[in-house]
Amino acid sequence: MKFKPVICPISSGINIIIREAHPGNALALTGCIQAYLKNQTIPLTKDEYQPSPKEQGKWISKFQEGQHDLLLVAEHEGRIIGNIDLSMHHRKMLSHTGYLGMGVHPDWQQKGIGKLLMEKLLEWADNRSGIEVIWLQVFGNNLLAIKLYKALGFVEDGRQADFIKLDNGRYTDNVILSRKK
Repeated sequence: MKFKPVICPISSGINIIIREAHPGNALALTGCIQAYLKNQTIPLTKDEYQPSPKEQGKWISKFQEGQHDLLLVAEHEGRIIGNIDLSMHHRKMLSHTGYLGMGVHPDWQQKGIGKLLMEKLLEWADNRSGIEVIWLQVFGNNLLAIKLYKALGFVEDGRQADFIKLDNGRYTDNVILSRKK
């Protein structure tokens, strides 16, 4: 175990648990991810994301095996309501960098879950000597996420204008942000 589970209160007074995911969470995690993919804030559609429980279990295991890789879930009353992952690069010259991905179930968005997941992952990463840079990509129209990332020390490194084509035929920017230790 790389991360000790923590109980965190959110603004509504409800407690959630943030903990490492394990392969037994495959179905529940898939359901959560499919729910937030409907909101089109990640360049992946629900139709494209149909892992079998075995495939999802292998994906989760990858995070358990990597020394500086981590997959956390937010849980309320046994239900996974969000996740965040950090995947370290495996090429030598980039091995000090990690890519971050995150999502929160639509029923739980704008309740502080994303901020808690980010804070716990960053706290964990800041205590690892092999992690120097964490970077992520976010849709340019996801202003609340960009505001959160910047509040947590991320800076905008670049923007690919009209890079992502949404289902409605409109485009949005791909914004690249990073946080250095």
